[in-house]
Amino acid sequence: MPRPSAARLLAALALLGCSAEPSSEPTGIVRGPIAGGVLDSEHPEVVELLTEWSSNAVGLCTGTLIAPNLVVTARHCVARGGGENVLCGSSPFSTPVPGPSVHVTTAAMPTQSSVFYAGSSVSVPPDGNDTCGFDLALVTLQDNVLPDLARPAVPRIDRRAVSGEPYMALGFGVDDRGNSTAGRMRLDGLVVQCTDTRCAGFDIAATEFMGEEGVCVGDSGGPAMDLEGRVIGVLSRGSDPCGTPVYGAVAGFPDWVMATALAAAAAGGYPPPFWALSGSSDRPPGGAGDPCGAPEDCGDGTVCYYEFDPLEAVCTATCATTRECSSPTTCVSGFDVPGGGLCLTPEEPPADEPGPMKKRQRDDSCSILSPHPHPSSSPLVLALLALPPLARRKRRPT
Repeated sequence: MPRPSAARLLAALALLGCSAEPSSEPTGIVRGPIAGGVLDSEHPEVVELLTEWSSNAVGLCTGTLIAPNLVVTARHCVARGGGENVLCGSSPFSTPVPGPSVHVTTAAMPTQSSVFYAGSSVSVPPDGNDTCGFDLALVTLQDNVLPDLARPAVPRIDRRAVSGEPYMALGFGVDDRGNSTAGRMRLDGLVVQCTDTRCAGFDIAATEFMGEEGVCVGDSGGPAMDLEGRVIGVLSRGSDPCGTPVYGAVAGFPDWVMATALAAAAAGGYPPPFWALSGSSDRPPGGAGDPCGAPEDCGDGTVCYYEFDPLEAVCTATCATTRECSSPTTCVSGFDVPGGGLCLTPEEPPADEPGPMKKRQRDDSCSILSPHPHPSSSPLVLALLALPPLARRKRRPT
């Protein structure tokens, strides 16, 4: 089960400024937060990610939940690289850390009491290990994040970003003094500058694209999201100060992402995401009986409904009378849906009787899921944007 942040993470969070003044300044390159961004509370699927590098060092990054127990992030957030400054073709990664060394939280403003989910395994692209072009990783979690807490984003695995395409950036990066920001930050109105070989003067791999601005240390692994909230890129590196961000494109590795998602679904005991089965990031409207994880998963005349376990939610037909329901379902009234009822099997408890149905009417954990609230040729040396590992505060003598 997910648990409050473990003792071994408390000192790291304190050093990051979550609840206490840092005892010392973090070392390494220090840049500002998402420049011009605002505090974000609408995207809990964008998570803070902590990696235990050793017994006395923890690193901070960002990641995105793309399935109930699957997070996409930057590879350099979970595997040592070839140095702070990236030289394409000469910056290989080492073996990733074990899954349990990774911890994520959906909290917008993480504190020492935030709930963290531990990793189970880490997967990286199978075709290469250079920082340029292969700076992506998938972390499977030991436990599923329930949809009431965060609903996964869709990775756009079928279409790459194009020059001029708008996107927004999110992350948990530090401020310009090396201290943590208030929490998850968002910057809207950004535009993709160029893709792969069309990024003149920069070493950009075929599976990468360059964004506009605003992302800094600690934002590594954070998403670039298109106008529909789909993940198009994962932040890899950038130049000083907080410019020329380079993103790894999730569409560069569709087979790997889909296969890992299918394995994560099997481990988590939930139906695979639609995109892991279809290879398309366009969500098909679900019909009655199809699994769902959000209202938009279901087509006209149906809503996303569950009785006990939100991971078992299915698209369920709405109704006003039983004549509108197919056998063997009947129309059970008492729901805030078009027609006032749902077509449920006779075994389902009516909404006006005590039990899970009645006490889960949506305002707080209801059974009907509501919408989401809403050597380098470069003249600039690009650097990785993960926060350097922070030594834990030493205990005082007793």
